[in-house]
Amino acid sequence: MCKHVGFKPSIMVHLPSDGMSKFQMEFHLPFFAIRKCPQPEGSHKKRSIHSMRKWTDVSLTDGESSMSGGQEVYRIHETQVSCVVYGHDEWQWTACAFIDNAHESGDLYDPGELHDGDGKDGEAVVGQKVDGFDEDPIATGLHVSKPIWRPRQYFAKALEVNIKEVSQEWQELIHKMECDIIAYKQSHTFRYCSTSQNSSEPSEEIKRSFNWTIERMQQLGTFINVLSGTLHQWNAFVSLDGGDIDYFSDLQHPLPSKSPESPENRAAGRSLRAIKKTFGTLQNLLQKIELLRDDLSRDFKTLTLRLSLEGRDANNHASFTSTFLIWVLYPITLAASIFSMQASVIPFGLTPFWFLITIFILLGVMCVIYWFMKKWPSWQNEFAVWRKKRQHLGEEEEREYGQSILNIFRSRASGDEESLGARAISGTRDTG
Repeated sequence: MCKHVGFKPSIMVHLPSDGMSKFQMEFHLPFFAIRKCPQPEGSHKKRSIHSMRKWTDVSLTDGESSMSGGQEVYRIHETQVSCVVYGHDEWQWTACAFIDNAHESGDLYDPGELHDGDGKDGEAVVGQKVDGFDEDPIATGLHVSKPIWRPRQYFAKALEVNIKEVSQEWQELIHKMECDIIAYKQSHTFRYCSTSQNSSEPSEEIKRSFNWTIERMQQLGTFINVLSGTLHQWNAFVSLDGGDIDYFSDLQHPLPSKSPESPENRAAGRSLRAIKKTFGTLQNLLQKIELLRDDLSRDFKTLTLRLSLEGRDANNHASFTSTFLIWVLYPITLAASIFSMQASVIPFGLTPFWFLITIFILLGVMCVIYWFMKKWPSWQNEFAVWRKKRQHLGEEEEREYGQSILNIFRSRASGDEESLGARAISGTRDTG
């Protein structure tokens, strides 16, 4: 139950090594089911009222759609099928299952199933026959008049039926996603055309494509995680190194035809072979999803480069505009403001010749200021290097001066020792 609630995959057989003899076989198959959205919703991602599963509304492009723009709104449901078969021997066992069907009826209830409160004034309807009970509710297609009495054979049949339905849901979902991606690329060829680099393609369109690519990559990544988890469980189940498939090994070898178990064993063997084939199909679907995501990853890098180029072009345009304003319009505007002053405060005549001279003087002053501003950082660095050199030379001089003083003291000490030794020798001679 916890695995079903947690949307976790599992295929395993549990045989306790102690206590009462019992067995438990289970499979949990999470997947995504895609259906047309019944009506537009205000929220992009919601949780059903009765279901624990979430669903997501997406707009997919379908080449066969007759709607405007060729898009339809689909709802992608989180769905899981879980089944557990447990018991003590081949004649005392129970099978139970949890099946999400909100994607089929919009709720967890089957359309033909009756529940408490479905009658008049909220009373339960009793004694009425409910349709749809002529077949096994877990192993769909298995008629109740021809039951499977053995637990392993029943588990194999249930897994065969449900994994086939899960595979069909995955195929439908991936087909829709692939058609959407192909159609979108065909209608947005500017990302791949090298001649469109100099076109006036609106940046908003590139941003929308960028966001669309991220959204599709995230969705495909979610699908890959769920499907790869299921395949990982299956690979562990059929592993030659202690896989639980050994529990069914005798079912793949036919018994003598006169044995009462022979027909069921042959049917179980066919079920196991069909299961392996279906999981092979799922493995191919996983590879297709990974290829689609890798393709979108390359498109993501292309769009990222396009956006960076758009940003660089915008910065270059802004830089050109500011340069034009500073070096062309600003001197003319400043000269015009000077010439609009009173003639008594201007030391030259208000003539067109002096107006041009004033403009060139202002340009020269601006060039000098710009030159100083450009050189100032290098001057600062040179000054800092000079200070470090001076500091280093000062430290070297201090060390050399200290070393010289130390050498002088050492030489004096050695001279004193020599003089004392000479006096001691002379004193010895005198005594002798």
